[in-house]
Amino acid sequence: MFATTAVMQLVDDGKIEPDAPITEYLPELHMADARYKMITVRMLINHTSGILGTTDGNFMIFDDRDMQPHNTLLEELSRQRLKADPGNFAAYCNDGFELLELITERVSGQNFTDYV
Repeated sequence: MFATTAVMQLVDDGKIEPDAPITEYLPELHMADARYKMITVRMLINHTSGILGTTDGNFMIFDDRDMQPHNTLLEELSRQRLKADPGNFAAYCNDGFELLELITERVSGQNFTDYV
């Protein structure tokens, strides 16, 4: 919810285009499946990116959040293939929201937590 709200605020400010490929905001993102280049910001928001799911470990401990999954997400994704063509079907994906956090950080110039 927070990642989506942050991104949509940046959309309202004209800083993010929801139908732009995510590689426009994260050019260092590479995956073992060329279809990743078709993933848009909107697809991350509505869970239709085709990304496999969650690579995170203990990211849900709110008073002691482990930043390791956040800091290594792009590396983890570089070894993954997609489970479906982007936009084909919806399947919940936490990694998509981690990518939205990274996009928020990149576009806003702030740490995601500070932005929120």
